[in-house]
Parts: sequence; C-alpha cells; structure tokens
Amino acid sequence: MTHIKFYLTSLGGDNFILGYPFLYTFNPVMDWQATKLPGGAIQVETTQYSQVEWLVDCYQKKAQQ
Repeated sequence: MTHIKFYLTSLGGDNFILGYPFLYTFNPVMDWQATKLPGGAIQVETTQYSQVEWLVDCYQKKAQQ
C-alpha cells in the first residue's frame, strides 16, 4: 500500500487529474493516443476526506455567490 497526499479542488467535468507524485510512484504504462491507463485497476481509498468535506462544501458555496 502506498500513501499519497491529494489536494481537493473543483474540476468541472473532470473526475481527477493525475499529477507528478502519482505518476512517479506508480510509473504506469500510458496509451497517450487513446488517453487511457491500460492495465489493472487502481484502488483509491480516502482517509481524511470526511474531515474536510464540510469545508470544501463551504468554499464551493461561497464561490458560487
């Protein structure tokens, strides 16, 4: 198991963006033309999201006002 810190933000229509720490750690094979990560599934588990979920919601509401 590998632990990586992720930062939360509103991405519009995107679900997530993989950054350098993830790519460096897992070094996945990438199909750039198909924009896919072939291979097995990657399991992502959040450990502290529930602690900041309310804060993210608060900031999103303020941004929409």
